[in-house]
Amino acid sequence: METEQERKDRERQEDLQRLRGLRPIDDDFMRCLFRDNIPLVQHVLEVILQRKDLTIIEAETQADMKRLVGARSICLDAYCEDDSLKKYDIEIQRSDKGAGVHRARYHSSAMDVENLDAGQDFDELPDTYTIFITENDVYKKGLPFYPIERMKKVIFILSKRIPDVRVFLFGGGKSEMDVFNQWQNEFPCVTNASAVLGGIENELLLMNKLDLMLSMDSANSHIASLVGTKVISIWGATHPYAGFKSWNMKDENIIQNTLPCRPCSVYGNKKCIRGDYECLNIDENRIVDKIIESIN
Repeated sequence: METEQERKDRERQEDLQRLRGLRPIDDDFMRCLFRDNIPLVQHVLEVILQRKDLTIIEAETQADMKRLVGARSICLDAYCEDDSLKKYDIEIQRSDKGAGVHRARYHSSAMDVENLDAGQDFDELPDTYTIFITENDVYKKGLPFYPIERMKKVIFILSKRIPDVRVFLFGGGKSEMDVFNQWQNEFPCVTNASAVLGGIENELLLMNKLDLMLSMDSANSHIASLVGTKVISIWGATHPYAGFKSWNMKDENIIQNTLPCRPCSVYGNKKCIRGDYECLNIDENRIVDKIIESIN
């Protein structure tokens, strides 16, 4: 029989363990980021929709769709409205399960029901957008990324050219953590930050203290820029001018190959038409040179 203090200690450790598993892509955490934060909501929508003229006037988290009487109820992670009265539902879904097209269709239908009163004409129905942000490539579209082995070589070259460098890795998901742990064991300069910091709050604090963040055009790039850290980003099939450049990022910190086929997709979700992903054939020394130039 455990004592009251032992029970409290056990429950605290269980809570800490759950916190260690949190990432920005967790819906509970992202809702907290979105709450009362219209600038962040607007920035996320600008990136996804590639619109610089967007003005969000209202954003509600945990928004209940109240008119689904007798039907399955839903609660939207972030429910937003812009100055042209368009409505947006942003759903954060870390697990692949629950990010299917049928759920997206139901969310879209629920917003339609919520926004058309009895007696109104169908033409008065506002435009609505349902957006699911997922951790993985749910529909297996083959999103390109800078090859793992080449990124490992970047760390190797960097550690040789700057012997006292410290490299912190940020990410999530079992496969990514396995790679990070392997690199941490192989390189004394590497720390798997996401595994040891105990949650996103401490990760953000560390990001704020970095000399720079090296990232693909991904979440880490945007998060680091939002906390004021210089970002160097690597681009493949997509292009920064399509709207995915991080907040206040300078063009000089963008690493990309100039090819007539780029961008082959705004979102990077199409297979390479050449078949060789030449856009990601970026020399490791070029990346390290840019890192050293930036921190000096």
